[in-house]
Amino acid sequence: MNLLRPIDRAFTVKGLTLHLLDWGGEGRTPLLLLHGFTGHAHAWDTLSIALQPHFHVYALDQRGHGDSDPADVYNPAVAFDDISGVIDALGLSSLVLVGLSMGGRNAIYFTSKRPEAVQKLVIVDIGPRSASAPPPRRPGRPSPTRGTASSRPRSTSIAATRTRASTTTAGS
Repeated sequence: MNLLRPIDRAFTVKGLTLHLLDWGGEGRTPLLLLHGFTGHAHAWDTLSIALQPHFHVYALDQRGHGDSDPADVYNPAVAFDDISGVIDALGLSSLVLVGLSMGGRNAIYFTSKRPEAVQKLVIVDIGPRSASAPPPRRPGRPSPTRGTASSRPRSTSIAATRTRASTTTAGS
């Protein structure tokens, strides 16, 4: 059944209550949407309606956003625990994971730690970067520490991202 309004669900993960919008789609491939730093689960409402004929769409209010509880710590490692707890509570063994900005960073980290749980990873408005990588070059400014556009790699594999994520400290 397709829904025009989602079902509100709540899960407690390590003492923190996390809010999830369930857009329905029983029997379809699960798809989890992770919002950006200033966002919340309802930021995905229009996209959720468009995707629900093809997927069972879920949108998570990440810790401290929307209707989820605030927390003392915010980083990819604790987001991993949150996402894992919600996915496990839903009984999902595999899903499509979509992340925007901060949600993309958390999705990359999650995928690096649980690659078997992610069928496809979609990242919007952020790219994989190690903690030791120099900041990206701003247009119009030379950067002596980076190569030219033709010498830089055009894409990064999930395996390379996993390796970088595993070497990134939890606090970064």
